[in-house]
Amino acid sequence: MSRPVTNLKLRWSATCGSVAVWSGGLYLMATAKSLTQAQLSLAMVNYSLTVLPVFLLATIGELLKRPIPAQKILIISAVTMSILNWLSLIATVKPFPPFYYYTSALPLYSLFLAHLNGAFLFIAFLLWKEIRRAREQTQRSQLQLLLAGICVSFAGGQTTIPMVYGFHFFPFGILTVPVFVMTTGYGMFKYSFLDFKFAVRRLLLAAVIYVVTGLAMAPIASPLLISLIGASLTPASLVAVSFFSGLYLASGPLVYSILVARS
Repeated sequence: MSRPVTNLKLRWSATCGSVAVWSGGLYLMATAKSLTQAQLSLAMVNYSLTVLPVFLLATIGELLKRPIPAQKILIISAVTMSILNWLSLIATVKPFPPFYYYTSALPLYSLFLAHLNGAFLFIAFLLWKEIRRAREQTQRSQLQLLLAGICVSFAGGQTTIPMVYGFHFFPFGILTVPVFVMTTGYGMFKYSFLDFKFAVRRLLLAAVIYVVTGLAMAPIASPLLISLIGASLTPASLVAVSFFSGLYLASGPLVYSILVARS
């Protein structure tokens, strides 16, 4: 398999991983029993959202097989937002029924929204332009599915913002986020998006990788997961659980890509 395909899978894995960390962070924040746990969950949410458009734009650039100059600007913006997050200048957490805790905006949160919304609007505009330029129906269909998933998920994600500013508006739109994965997944099957034919042939290999990795990590990760289920989670164990979960989820695509690249 060619290296560009491997790079595409790695970038796509990073994009989906960012979405997963964001969703998991929201859940942990909403169910946090202490302020410290809520603050750690907020970090998961904000950092994953900061890098999400960077990974997504890199995925699109790899799909289009050409560099996108704006990606450097987006990386600089992401680094700036990460520093502001680290300095706790963007947001904090407060109790907000029906959730135990929820994000509460600080004055610089508007910059964070400008980074996030500006990036997604640019990506949507870029895809729209590429759809008009595409000559092959297969590529046009791929880009249309990607654009549809991004637009629906982006619109749904906007419903999480009113509560950040103190408005009682339940973020029901978060349920639309899986549309992004479903539309691109449909593209995989119907249009061989992300070289899916090769992925199907190696599905067994990917399953073996996750089984072996899970067995190797079980002796260390199991006690932490048991503490999570037992509601005795401490901030330190929360960080550990997040680390091992991310390590486990990232190990599959990484090992898979290495083995496929050498095959």
